Amino acid sequence: MEIHRLIEEIYEEMVGWRRKLHEEPELSFEEHQTAAFIYDKLAEFKLDRVDYVCETAVVALLNGGKGAGKCLAIRADIDALPVTEQTGYAFASRRDGLMHACGHDGHVAILLATAKILAEHRDSFKGCIKFIFEHGEEKFPGGAKALVHAGVMEHPHVDSIIGLHIVPSDECGRIRIKSGPVAIGCDVVNVKIRGKSGHAARPHEAHDALLASCQYVVALQQIISRNIDPKNTEIISVGTLNAGTAVNIIADHARLSMNVRSYDIASRDITKRKLYDIADGIGKITDCAFELEYVDGYEPTINHEGVAELVADACRKHLGGDSVEIGDYDLGSDDFSYYMNATGTPGAYFFLLAGYEGGGRYVNHHPRFSWKEAAMKTGVGAYLAVVNEYLR
Repeated sequence: MEIHRLIEEIYEEMVGWRRKLHEEPELSFEEHQTAAFIYDKLAEFKLDRVDYVCETAVVALLNGGKGAGKCLAIRADIDALPVTEQTGYAFASRRDGLMHACGHDGHVAILLATAKILAEHRDSFKGCIKFIFEHGEEKFPGGAKALVHAGVMEHPHVDSIIGLHIVPSDECGRIRIKSGPVAIGCDVVNVKIRGKSGHAARPHEAHDALLASCQYVVALQQIISRNIDPKNTEIISVGTLNAGTAVNIIADHARLSMNVRSYDIASRDITKRKLYDIADGIGKITDCAFELEYVDGYEPTINHEGVAELVADACRKHLGGDSVEIGDYDLGSDDFSYYMNATGTPGAYFFLLAGYEGGGRYVNHHPRFSWKEAAMKTGVGAYLAVVNEYLR
């Protein structure tokens, strides 16, 4: 395949897809119109199989013309965010309070362009490619878990999986990748504390849920400093704490919520256990009852060394030596990890450095988040390069 020529030929069409999607964003698990658009395009490209999965996700299969071989999965997330757009784009969101503020419109356009090119050149590779357009990535529990349980990593069995994420950057048109951790895991913990109300002048007759909640928040800080290996990043951030009803009443209830973020699964397990241990201890001291709801969110994304090296080497070979930068990007959490961790499938997740439009660089999820559409050429090029090397 003449990668650069093929990308130039499809570029304007890809931009049109991206802008249409950007104008019509849909929230997680509500992506009916988006999924229909994707389905219709894939059917138009004459892939071997196109299916709706879990209502608003789309999965397609393309068999290579050179015979049997490995199966490569490529994933793009498709949902938007509850953000009011402030970019000033001529193609800005037409839906009040909704925006593609994380680049998923670009992810879809890139993967559609990749699918179209490969469908027209299916005789250039062996094995097969599974295109996964995932719903609901932005909202717990994410779409990946449901898709894996629906069997998208089987029939045929996926041997490796790759995906990318658009990020604003001072550079445009390079990928950033490395082996090892590239996206932090994120869980949510909700805590209810029940005490016994009483008059503020007679605290000895009450069980102070507010005091218990404060002691709990302070005690949590020792988990990181005394239980986690300093080489491993672990974060506990308490975001809400609500307690009490009046200034002269001892609080009989409290609620708090927090994020637990981890790059290391063993550290995550230690933190989870200690959250319960500390709750038990403070409950005994304060005579208050603690109820914890630990919501397993997105596990850390840890790139497989071999697949990460494959992506980097393929891009250098087909896109040029300066197309690759070794490193990661502090994006947050992503449920791409579930495809790898739940099934043992080696994979790699990389970042597409996409520049920015307008007067400043704004992070993903910001109402003025922007990026340069020309970066999509590198995204398609990276996927085609990997196919050329992995399925040759």
